[in-house]
Amino acid sequence: MEATSKSDKVTEPQRILEHLSKLLDARALLTVTVKGSGKLFNSILVDINPTNGCFTLDKLFPESGHKLALKSGKLNIHTILNGIEISFNGVLISSVGNESDALYELALPEKLFYRQRRSTYRVPVSVAQGIQVTMFNKQEEPSQGILSNLSIGGLCAQFEKNTIHFPQEKGLRLPACRFSLPGGQKIETEFELCFFYQDTAYNTTRIGGKFLSLQQFEERDVQRYIMHLEREILKTRPE
Repeated sequence: MEATSKSDKVTEPQRILEHLSKLLDARALLTVTVKGSGKLFNSILVDINPTNGCFTLDKLFPESGHKLALKSGKLNIHTILNGIEISFNGVLISSVGNESDALYELALPEKLFYRQRRSTYRVPVSVAQGIQVTMFNKQEEPSQGILSNLSIGGLCAQFEKNTIHFPQEKGLRLPACRFSLPGGQKIETEFELCFFYQDTAYNTTRIGGKFLSLQQFEERDVQRYIMHLEREILKTRPE
């Protein structure tokens, strides 16, 4: 079973900086949404400048996010580090470079949200993987999103606006949640909603929950993939 605590809002500038510094030190993989677009992009934090009240993000992947970011100027950033789910917004101040080598300078956020996951550890999944998650309601209508993090006990996926065909109610049980791992292993399980967050400004909804009926061989496949993700994350961290 996966236990979570309530989401906490941080508004003290020093505490916000502490959280951002942890993301910087860990080179944590960030999931970025551009306001006005439900598409997902990846980046990492490369610098924090408290004196100038800003932080810097590396280029967005896929590169199609570059023009969207320049046009909108508003980004939502989400990640999980050591079991803590963190999200905050950034307003673009300036950028240098083109799609392939861009750097984005954004104003430090005035608030940051974090949620401590006290049991099962979830690992962030790169948008580059493009792992599609399909959830079915009792009428077998599909709702399709993109996997954003995964644990042996559950997952979180991000959905674009108007693509969800079931009530967003904590405790709701869906008859099927399906996705395929990069190695081709197919996973299907009943699924219980535990968390959902609607970001109306960015036209997206994040939905998290727990697996209810994984078969033993599916658990092994999920665990192997999580171990692979953890190894890839460790490769990006400084010695």
